[in-house]
Amino acid sequence: MEFFFGDFSVLQICILIVSAILIGINKTGIPGLGLIPVIMLVFTFETGISTGLQLMMLCMADLAAVAYYHKTANWKIIAKLLPAALGGIIIGSCVIHKLDSNAMMLLMGIVILILSGISVVREIWWNDAEKIPSHWSFAVCTGLLAGFSTQIANAAGPIMALYLLAMRLPKLE
Repeated sequence: MEFFFGDFSVLQICILIVSAILIGINKTGIPGLGLIPVIMLVFTFETGISTGLQLMMLCMADLAAVAYYHKTANWKIIAKLLPAALGGIIIGSCVIHKLDSNAMMLLMGIVILILSGISVVREIWWNDAEKIPSHWSFAVCTGLLAGFSTQIANAAGPIMALYLLAMRLPKLE
């Protein structure tokens, strides 16, 4: 059995499978579900390994989504957000290189708590798209936060949901 699983235990393989399923379901549009795999993987694997494993799953899900939606995607909205998101990724990379494992775990926890709070606030108070700001500075702030939280915890889903809601996009775009 060890040959098949390599260095992973049966529990770790089960966590990976459940995480992959939850990530797939989250990509179909169920908000807030994407934070659960982050937490599951952080508690099951070392910090860097958990982030890397989830990144591979997210990339596979994103490739499937791009293949399916590439014709209907609104590339202007993506291009507007991308520079700030790349800036957030760079800031997150700089932060990661400065932190030890314990500080990284603490930061991941803080990011997850903040993003959970954003999900709750969005559902309760900002459920109406008219109340969400749509100024260009909102796109910049959202991009920076999404890039940073992606780099730190692979958990930019709630931020992106808020941004896309503010843009009033149809689901296929």
